[in-house]
Amino acid sequence: MKKLLTIAVVIVAIVALVWAGLQIWSRMSAPPLVEYKIEGTAQSVLVTIHSSSDNPEYHTGITLPTSFKFKEFEGSTLSITAENEGGTGSVKVSIYYNGKLVKSHGSTTIAEAIYQIP
Repeated sequence: MKKLLTIAVVIVAIVALVWAGLQIWSRMSAPPLVEYKIEGTAQSVLVTIHSSSDNPEYHTGITLPTSFKFKEFEGSTLSITAENEGGTGSVKVSIYYNGKLVKSHGSTTIAEAIYQIP
């Protein structure tokens, strides 16, 4: 009877470890919740990102292409603006939510994309 109980405990422990491993693997392999991509021919851009807080993030002198990724996001509005810091070239911003392109915009001066999470 003790041997049977020991076997049952070992089986439960193995199942628990496998389940925990699968949970960790799925989080690691999942695409970021939010990804902002910026591309174009502008030499550099000023980027403004509104993320989970009310305080926007500013990044100057960003060369293209680049992206900003967030695994976690609180809020309901995704927003990015990229302003061409030079006189020539173009800039395009794209918002990906759960790995899917949801909004994109391009311009020679200021590209802005805003997406309301349903």
